[in-house]
Amino acid sequence: MNLRKVLIILLIPLLAELMVACCDCEEPYSNFYSHVLLNISNLDYSGAQLVISSDGRVPAAAYGIRLQIARQQNDQPLAMLSSPVFISRAHAISCDCPPPLEILPLDSITDIRIITLEDFDDAYPAMSDVSDLFRVFQHFNYLILDQFLEQTTWTLYYDQDYLLELNCLLMQPPTRKGHHRFRVQLLLSDGRILEQETNVELLP
Repeated sequence: MNLRKVLIILLIPLLAELMVACCDCEEPYSNFYSHVLLNISNLDYSGAQLVISSDGRVPAAAYGIRLQIARQQNDQPLAMLSSPVFISRAHAISCDCPPPLEILPLDSITDIRIITLEDFDDAYPAMSDVSDLFRVFQHFNYLILDQFLEQTTWTLYYDQDYLLELNCLLMQPPTRKGHHRFRVQLLLSDGRILEQETNVELLP
């Protein structure tokens, strides 16, 4: 083995340590949150933008419900995520550091239900589940509620993510116009149900 190869072999550990020192990744920590509150509002999407109806009167063909789901951080102390030393070094060497804080859900939303409290049409009398008539409008896509739940990442990294907002747009207006009431229910994995009701006048 010539001198050049010996020097390269000796320098490899030193270079690795220098890269680790330069990246200086923080050890990740985790905390936890729960879903604690549901608020709903009547939406009007007849214009260029989604707006909250101020008077509770919305064209039937442009009606939606906005769900605002508040999530609260649990007061448990921060817990360090366990990871092998070689993994953290790999992140450091590539400078692809993991997020310093992950906030994990203590409970998850297993189902979202929208129930009509008035006769919607002949196919949906009062107390019918009309969830399949709504779509979650997200990033210019229209998702059924089950798709939204399947595709959502529930791990949080920033405080502004504590409020989850869903715009559920009615795709099939009722044949009966006038006064309507809807109940929105969130079913949680720990057995709790968060629910709210809304009144709206659906215009022809």
